[in-house]
Amino acid sequence: MRLDLTRIAAEIAARWSQENFLKCMREQSAPVKPFRGSETILLVEDGAPIRKITALVLKRLGYRVQEASSGEEALRLAQGSREKIDLLMTDVVMPGMSGRELAEVLRARDAGLKVLFLSGHTSVLHTAVMWANGFYGAT
Repeated sequence: MRLDLTRIAAEIAARWSQENFLKCMREQSAPVKPFRGSETILLVEDGAPIRKITALVLKRLGYRVQEASSGEEALRLAQGSREKIDLLMTDVVMPGMSGRELAEVLRARDAGLKVLFLSGHTSVLHTAVMWANGFYGAT
């Protein structure tokens, strides 16, 4: 069975308003200890519905989120940012610059930058994980 995450995210975005989404988050059945992030995340995803929902959740958790729809836009944001970017969350497969290429450029500027690869393509994600293991020195 194959899931089309872009289509699913688009349907969720179309059916749920931000208000309903946040209401759902507040009405969790089990009490959860409040968590507040404070880091800055550069979120790079070419699928607008996925990017918007992900950004909404991250902001709700207290993170500062800079959104980009391409690797090139992400580079411009990173270059012009006054804030230190603590985490790059990037799609692997995008038109133009790939997430891997983006990570290489940004890590050349900041070797301590943490990178989280996202993908709806499991074979691509597997390749990214293998690359990341070698890239970070783990085997």
